Amino acid sequence: METPVLQQCPTIEQISEENLRLKAQLKRQEEMYENSNMELLKWMVESEKKSRQLTKLNAALKKIFLSTVEIVQNIIEIKDPGSKDHSERVSRCSRFLAQKMAVSPTQVELIAIAAKIHELGKVAIPESILQKSDDELDEQDSRILEHYPVLGAACLENIPNFQKIARIIKHQNEYYDGKGKPDGFSGDQIPIGSRIIAIADYFDTIYFMQQEYETAAEALTGLQQHLDTLFDGKIFPHLYAFVIQHYSETEERKDTKIAPHLLRPGMVLARDIISTNNVLLLPQHTELDKKKIEKLLKHQNLDPIQGGIFILNERSAS
Repeated sequence: METPVLQQCPTIEQISEENLRLKAQLKRQEEMYENSNMELLKWMVESEKKSRQLTKLNAALKKIFLSTVEIVQNIIEIKDPGSKDHSERVSRCSRFLAQKMAVSPTQVELIAIAAKIHELGKVAIPESILQKSDDELDEQDSRILEHYPVLGAACLENIPNFQKIARIIKHQNEYYDGKGKPDGFSGDQIPIGSRIIAIADYFDTIYFMQQEYETAAEALTGLQQHLDTLFDGKIFPHLYAFVIQHYSETEERKDTKIAPHLLRPGMVLARDIISTNNVLLLPQHTELDKKKIEKLLKHQNLDPIQGGIFILNERSAS
């Protein structure tokens, strides 16, 4: 029977040496861990600093962008007085419709901004055409006027951050059945923003600007006959909801467009009266008397009034 070999036990010196080695290794690991933590902390501080700087920069860029949009609005307003109020209403409505159509938040903002400056191309249209009513436009005038979305898009498409807005503006006069301008797009070929602005713009034009209907409900009925021909019928239920919510009997139209010969003493102007040559004839909130009316009628024959005369409704004036 073989005698088992006994393993040699480590000496005290070996145990002490191994203990020192392990302590040294542990210390190096602690130093590496501490250095890593310091580097991580430093990186986090730098990242936070850069993030704050980027946030400030983005806020500044957004402010510049929105200021540019407002400048464009003011330019359009100078050429076509009353257009800014119109575009603000169309923008508010378009934002609501876009949200209901479940487009992305970014696209909602683009559509709302496009609506604010959707009439930019009118700056290039002669005032003699802009001041005519639909009945006064001849065939050549109509061809020039229907081209304004393309002109507006051309002004924007080479400017950084405006390309997508330019595309929305360009196709706002496309018809859902494919018979519109400029490219004859139909259905979902038309950008959703263009379809939204088209129906919001039409409602605001027939109800507020041209005042073809006495009530918002009547204007909706008039618009309804153009669904799936001029306009996307899927958008109409959301437009109906917006109009009922914002233009109910308690929030009725605050002003009325009136022909000059129907002016009477005591009426209050809802908007500035500006001549074709950009002369301020009477400011907003002026109460008319016989002398002021005679002055307006006389001036109308020499230097016609831009955009018409709007007076406050009795409830709004009181």
